[in-house]
Amino acid sequence: MAAEIGKAKISYTYYCTPKAAGQDRALDWQSIKQAIDGKFTECWFDDDPKDVASLPELSQLETVKNFLYGAGMPFPCRRAFIDDFSLSHPSIDVADDCVLISYFEDVNIMSFTLNVMVRNVSRMDMIYLRQVFCDNPVFIFNDDHARTKPDGTAFAAGSGGIGSWAAVTANTRPGEDGLLRVSVENVFRSVLSMLGIDPQSTDQAYLCEVNDMADIPDAGAAEQKFKGFIYGLMSGDEGWMYVPSEVIDARLSVSWGSRKFVRFYNFGMGSVVINLDGGSVYENYIGHQEEFGGRYYGGINPYFLLDSPIAGVAHGIMLSLETVLVIKTIADRIYAHQSEYQKQSGGSLRQTLKKTKEYRRELIMTLRRLENITISEMGELESLLVRSQHIESLLDKLRYLLELLESEIDLLYQESTNRLVNILTIAGLVLSALGAAASWVGLL
Repeated sequence: MAAEIGKAKISYTYYCTPKAAGQDRALDWQSIKQAIDGKFTECWFDDDPKDVASLPELSQLETVKNFLYGAGMPFPCRRAFIDDFSLSHPSIDVADDCVLISYFEDVNIMSFTLNVMVRNVSRMDMIYLRQVFCDNPVFIFNDDHARTKPDGTAFAAGSGGIGSWAAVTANTRPGEDGLLRVSVENVFRSVLSMLGIDPQSTDQAYLCEVNDMADIPDAGAAEQKFKGFIYGLMSGDEGWMYVPSEVIDARLSVSWGSRKFVRFYNFGMGSVVINLDGGSVYENYIGHQEEFGGRYYGGINPYFLLDSPIAGVAHGIMLSLETVLVIKTIADRIYAHQSEYQKQSGGSLRQTLKKTKEYRRELIMTLRRLENITISEMGELESLLVRSQHIESLLDKLRYLLELLESEIDLLYQESTNRLVNILTIAGLVLSALGAAASWVGLL
């Protein structure tokens, strides 16, 4: 199939609750930052003004945040950008790659994103890259230090980054050329292991930004011509050309676009952005922004000129998706906590009551925060994603959990009261018996 996709950016993201490996404690940003700085030679941090000024990727994220979230993001975070990777593929042109780690410290959630930019690929290549999210060892490390021993382990080298991995064996496959082949999952697990982080409650998200579709300048026209492919790319379905049109139309109905050259689609864990920023419609739009900005503000706002290697940075799509998926991860963590709570229940009535009240307090605080965000801090795109990701139903489940906990606490208090009444009753009977015995003794 012809190379109809001139340029695309792919983000493979994992959301997790990080803990220090081997310890039951949450992390903090400074410890994460020190670990990254100690393991990687090519890394930058968004809380270092020098790093932000020197690295376009971080300054572009700052530009988007300030333009769209001047009052502050719903979930503030700190970010680290790692560029020690040099990935390739035997038959696909991988033009660039990097890793972005974002830590939402006040809710203890981390997102880990492997970003890959490809050029001049076919539609089937793109479907393939959608399907290799997890355990398929597909990418090759080009670092000379990443050559493998006969047993499949990587030679150690003191240069930092991938070259310093002494034994990366999980989900790896050395080829005949001796180069180490790794999966997306392997990069995620190995990097976090290097940093001493144990990920909990992991969720996944795929985002692909297509910038050139057969030189079509308009996103609406691109959808009409490639809507089956867009559905296949979003869902990873290589048989998209055999899917009924009504199914495709239903999947593509969850979409958003604020300009003629941009359209965003979401279904489940998969998202696709058509951002035709090299076409004539975009060029005319930039000409208009330059004229308007030059006349009234002394120049065009850099927000309109963004071309980040990270998928979805333009138009703030990545940040909107991030906000909603953090909410989903928090809800998933609460459900996991509920399961652990049920396993740990038991013991004395006092201990059970204490655990239940603690869990209730956490659930109330979480629910209150999520409700406040969904009510007051959601834009049009976030609201669409809230519906698509069924966030309201997740909140309803949390409310139901809270009702169950309230009932359980009432029962525990009732049980405690009944025990006290029984104790007092028995004590009263004992005292009566003792009194009666004393009376008989007196009579004698």
